[in-house]
Amino acid sequence: MENENIQTQEEGLSLMDIFHILRVHLIALIIFIVAGFAIGVGTAFILKPSYEATQRVYLLNNIGGDSSDPSNQIVESLRIIDTFKDFITDPAVAKETISLIDDKNLLPGTELDYLEIIENIGTSTSTDTTVCIVISYTSGAENISRIVLENLIIAAQDISSSDSRFTMFKDMITIASQGPNYGDGTTCECEKVSASKTLFGLIGIVGGLVIGVIYAFVREALDNTVSSPKYIEDKYKLKVIGIIPDLLDEKEDIGGEKHAK
Repeated sequence: MENENIQTQEEGLSLMDIFHILRVHLIALIIFIVAGFAIGVGTAFILKPSYEATQRVYLLNNIGGDSSDPSNQIVESLRIIDTFKDFITDPAVAKETISLIDDKNLLPGTELDYLEIIENIGTSTSTDTTVCIVISYTSGAENISRIVLENLIIAAQDISSSDSRFTMFKDMITIASQGPNYGDGTTCECEKVSASKTLFGLIGIVGGLVIGVIYAFVREALDNTVSSPKYIEDKYKLKVIGIIPDLLDEKEDIGGEKHAK
């Protein structure tokens, strides 16, 4: 079979060959798929939930362009949105956020990294007569998500007033309610986000299928038995005139004597 496999590789596998290999190892393939699904769903149960805090931010009173031309207003709004997305994820804003939290001692014993803050920021947008951007921050703890997000917005307001790169947003960043205690995490909304069992189950099925197919082809490649008379004929230029069938372990002859195989 080993030499036959080499010859098959040289000639290329047909769809029938692939189908035959998968059919021979069908049980193992099913086992891998079921195991992958179980592992995927089990992983979703084990993973700790995360918390996503969200805050609606409005960019008001500074949208340029020709106010008589709606198309220009839309283009200008989209430009501002794209620029603001880059601004809110700028390292300067993230570092200022950490500084604000540390100064207020809002998260004692928690070490924040500005790169981690940038990675966990999310934005979504909608445009109307004003520009509204929904900023989100995701963390494994609800209080961290809330406090980081609110101080992120305060940091963005401060940086827009002090950093020449972002002065276009000076006095533009507003939220619906920003009282004197804003920054302690009580204003923004927060939602618990659990791992999707359906998604992890599908990932497990796909992973199990891939591993099962690899297993089937590896087993086939390592099989060194000769199962085809055609290989004998091609390899040794001999004509196969018959094949000895499989025999029973014991066979009784005419005289009643039993002969082992």
